Amino acid sequence: MAEKNVPKVKADLKLKLMGYALWYTFCFVTCFLISIFVITKKQFPDFGVRVRYNFLFGLVGGALLEVILFKVVFKLLLGKTRDHLKETLTRIDSEGYTPEVMNLLYEGYEKNAAISTNAGYANLYALYLADAYIAAHDYLRAMQYNNSVNVTELFRYDTEGTIPDRLFWFSQRIHISAVMGNIPECEQCMREAEPFFRKIRGKNPAFDYIADGSLFEYFFAIGDLVRCEALVTPYLEYTELKYGSLVALGRVCARKGDSFLANKYFDNAYMSAKNDYFKQLCENERRCAFGN
Repeated sequence: MAEKNVPKVKADLKLKLMGYALWYTFCFVTCFLISIFVITKKQFPDFGVRVRYNFLFGLVGGALLEVILFKVVFKLLLGKTRDHLKETLTRIDSEGYTPEVMNLLYEGYEKNAAISTNAGYANLYALYLADAYIAAHDYLRAMQYNNSVNVTELFRYDTEGTIPDRLFWFSQRIHISAVMGNIPECEQCMREAEPFFRKIRGKNPAFDYIADGSLFEYFFAIGDLVRCEALVTPYLEYTELKYGSLVALGRVCARKGDSFLANKYFDNAYMSAKNDYFKQLCENERRCAFGN
């Protein structure tokens, strides 16, 4: 069967337009208020004329001020923050959670968590740190970083671009509580996540995979291996999602006692791993699956 590629997540135009509109409103009001002192009654005795000039000053000045803010001021203030995040995410994708990448995550989290206006950046670093500790089976530290997420900021905007962050947060909570054996807590997390999962279902295979991957952990914890297989098997057809699906199926077969098929799945996962980090992760999961 020919493999497919996961469609790229589209840029969040709605969130960008919301940001531009919000800042333009601020810039317009600022320039309008300034114009009240610049355009005087002595210059234009007629009140109606003055108001028209006030609005014109606000419209044009607001546009120019917004351009200056976005092209100069914000780049100076946030340029390094954005560049650090971009580098970190690029290296996670290419290298995995290596010690060097973990240092970048710690650095980014600590710097942004100390600045209240950078809560969105801090959330991203926290979610990736939680993901790294889930992969390392250090679930207490994973829970610590997941719990550190600023939920108010996380749910501030309901747009396409914010789906991955909210999905990450929900799925991690289900995953962590499942593998720690706290089934009541896991089921509560699933109930909370269910409306969101239902809303995003079908938007992108990667989103479905993350949601189903967390549900896999719940059914794996309660021993429903048939549901586990049904959840992850559809993703074998996607190049980017095949690795995780193969590892999951290897775990299921090991739990069933079919060591031959389990090793076959783990071997295929190892061969499809895109870097050494994921190859090592595959071997770690194999050892855990067989109790070694």
